[in-house]
Amino acid sequence: MASPSALIAMLVVVGCAAAASAMEMNFYVGDAKGWTTGVNYTAWAIGKQFEANDTLIFRQPGRDHTVTEVTKSEYDACAVSGNPIFDGRALLVTISLSPGTQYFICTVGNHCASGMKLAVTVSNSSDAPRAQPWFPPRGSSTPTGAASARLHSGGVVVAAAIGVIGNAPIERIRFDFGVLVMIEELAMIWLLNLMLMHAFSLKYPKEKANGH
Repeated sequence: MASPSALIAMLVVVGCAAAASAMEMNFYVGDAKGWTTGVNYTAWAIGKQFEANDTLIFRQPGRDHTVTEVTKSEYDACAVSGNPIFDGRALLVTISLSPGTQYFICTVGNHCASGMKLAVTVSNSSDAPRAQPWFPPRGSSTPTGAASARLHSGGVVVAAAIGVIGNAPIERIRFDFGVLVMIEELAMIWLLNLMLMHAFSLKYPKEKANGH
């Protein structure tokens, strides 16, 4: 059975991990309007502090757009000259940010030339307090369907498509990152409480026995 000191050390590790996770933020591109035409994304990005490992969440009202990460020259020209850094065509696309400037455009028709483009400057992670970004109201949901995500470790692309397994249709899953974050936080609190209770149950019986 683990000693109280070992459990306390584990609590410190879990606490540090929880603090690090809490500093990362999710930014819903375009806020309530999402990723679509008719939105000034340059204005949307002004005043926002993007840091490494934050997440951009592109919500599309339909399958009429792309989330294409490009170079600065391609961003300026609204044209992709070769293979893009990343190309997402799902209703929900999440991208983990890395230090530097990242550029995104929609490659459909003249959408980019009409302003459907976004550049974000990302700094290293810090402990400095930041204003909370816009978040979907409780009870709302993100678009259903497929989801694509580019992870920050090695630029691996992960795609999940919800549809039919074999011949049996399954209900489409609604991706609500707010719910996932809340579940993660509740699970962390439950784990910390459980470990504290276990540590005290090991320590106090020994002190009571020594008192006799």
